[in-house]
Amino acid sequence: MSTPGLCLPSNPDTSGIGIRTAIYAQNLLSFVPALFALHDGKVTPLELEALETQSTTILITAFALLLSVIVQALQHGLTNYHAAIILNLSWMNNTNLFIYFFLYAYHTFELMKDEEMKQGGDLRAFWALRRKKAMKNPVLLIGSAHLSLMSAVGIWLWAKPIAFGNSPPCSLSASLFVVGQRASIGSQGLRGWSLLIYSLLLIPGLNLIAPIGFFAAPIWVLGRFFSFSLKRESMLRFARAGLAVLAVINAILLVDTEVAISKNQGLTAKGDGDWTFGQTLALLLLLIPIRDIGEALSERRAKTAGERLETAAKRGNLDMAREAIKSGASRSAIESSVVIALKEGHLDLIKALIENPSGGEPIYPSLQAALTAYCEIGMRNTPGWNALHHAVKQGHTKMVKLLGKLEAGPNLQNKSGETALHLAAWNGCTEIVEVLAELKADPNLQNKDGETALHHAVSGRHTEIVKVLAELKADPNLQNKDGETALQHAVRGGYTGIVKVLAELKADPNLLDSYGWTALHYAVIGRYTEIVKVLAELKADPNLLDSYGWTALHHAARYGYTEIVKVLAELKADPNLLDKDRETALHLATKNRHTEIAKFLTKLKVNLE
Repeated sequence: MSTPGLCLPSNPDTSGIGIRTAIYAQNLLSFVPALFALHDGKVTPLELEALETQSTTILITAFALLLSVIVQALQHGLTNYHAAIILNLSWMNNTNLFIYFFLYAYHTFELMKDEEMKQGGDLRAFWALRRKKAMKNPVLLIGSAHLSLMSAVGIWLWAKPIAFGNSPPCSLSASLFVVGQRASIGSQGLRGWSLLIYSLLLIPGLNLIAPIGFFAAPIWVLGRFFSFSLKRESMLRFARAGLAVLAVINAILLVDTEVAISKNQGLTAKGDGDWTFGQTLALLLLLIPIRDIGEALSERRAKTAGERLETAAKRGNLDMAREAIKSGASRSAIESSVVIALKEGHLDLIKALIENPSGGEPIYPSLQAALTAYCEIGMRNTPGWNALHHAVKQGHTKMVKLLGKLEAGPNLQNKSGETALHLAAWNGCTEIVEVLAELKADPNLQNKDGETALHHAVSGRHTEIVKVLAELKADPNLQNKDGETALQHAVRGGYTGIVKVLAELKADPNLLDSYGWTALHYAVIGRYTEIVKVLAELKADPNLLDSYGWTALHHAARYGYTEIVKVLAELKADPNLLDKDRETALHLATKNRHTEIAKFLTKLKVNLE
């Protein structure tokens, strides 16, 4: 038998201090970006993407460590003891998989809550899409494959420890520690439990169920016991608790590994503590988590600066905006702040943001280029809107003038077909309508409902805007999808002044809408006697039939509008016209006991005969 000092050959490239330090530090430092991401209770796509890159890189290096174990074992250059140490380190290398899982789960939960808040949010489709994405997620795929490879090595080792690699008989007496409890490599209990655990984690994909269930089960049990729903705060606590449990597991593995190496020094040949080139390379891997921590700090600083910048954009605080930019606000934060400032009408702030945001290179070559770009793309939360739409909506006349000089495109239509002129007419912004008129805005563009700016101005009862649009040669006879003209809108609302303005525009009173009604029909139904007289001057035809075969006289006779009946008579309304029930206006007046109208129509009929 070999002397104790020569029982286990040295292998500094697998269990040396440099290797161990690199893996310990690498995994423990990986918690820092995750904690930064959860600090504000919101995991952004950018933070999740950064963590995905970090986890993927570390898991790939973990793969390399396991592959080196396999190669050395096949070449009989590795003992069961060193393989067990590497498996301990491999368990630690799974940390990044589960850190990523916690943040991925929390981010998915946030998306689900947003989907629930949407009108008609389809959660089934949402989860189907998330499952498909999870199946293609590189971290989950590589992490599952790493668990499988680690399990394969573990089963190989524990199936027959003495037959593994270059393992001398005395290696069975080497000590391992599991949660502080000592067990020799030759222990049948340790062997049985190891084979069971590694067997559960062998199959790719399925091997994620058990460890994820280990972390998810506590919150499910608590939820059932205390009957609370999975709210955002609960999921946040779950994610943070999961990270805490992971940190404790890492600490236990670290202590167990270090105690095992310390206790087995009497069995290991001199040289395990030698410094090698492989250990130097391993320490270089620390650059990955250090880089990620630096990026997380930078991202956090930029996020905070970005929030301050957006606040400054809302308030129009130029000094606060400049300070936020100097603090490292990202380009995307500056761009979103430009949108906010556009909506709020803070022109000076927009210039500062775009032309020279940090005293260096401008984000855009000029203010004109930037605002023109915003006129061509959809704004956040309002798809299809451009800068001019927002300026008009907020009533910022100066901004409208500026955008006009920049050729922002006053006739650009959003998804609803609305132009800036539509919005200005609807909101009653006379000055802005005049500015848009100078910009050659087309008053006859129709939105998806077929309505023009004139329709909107009439609906809003904005007489002055109707006059401005009249000077722009707005066509008063364009019909919306229901066949209604601006004149019919005005008559139906009883807006006598606007009806007179449209009369001056020579609006056609005899156009029929989808119900077959003319402006005169609407005037009679609304009992607008003055408007009936205005339409009479416009040569409104009183004998046009609606879809039921009624003329304006039929309506007036039925409802008992005596004065309107007399006005229609002066228009030479034919009292003998029959509706679909073969009834005249006289029939309707008699049926509804409007005696005075019946007498009048009888005389009128006699006179006509």
